[in-house]
Amino acid sequence: MRLTFWTGFWVFLLDQVTKYVVLYLVNLPAQPNQTYDVFAPFVTLRMAWNRGVNFGLFADFDMRWALV
Repeated sequence: MRLTFWTGFWVFLLDQVTKYVVLYLVNLPAQPNQTYDVFAPFVTLRMAWNRGVNFGLFADFDMRWALV
């Protein structure tokens, strides 16, 4: 159980740090259709906004509230 918690914690933290780097340090939103090679060709960052829940599901604004 501890391993599961710590694995989830570190994955969540890495996700948040990556989002911060993309938004504020690399400034990808200001550069449309641009990529940032971290460790090319294996890790490449590209800015995209996901308006849906998971993989773009329920991206329509009204359908999102059906889950609540």
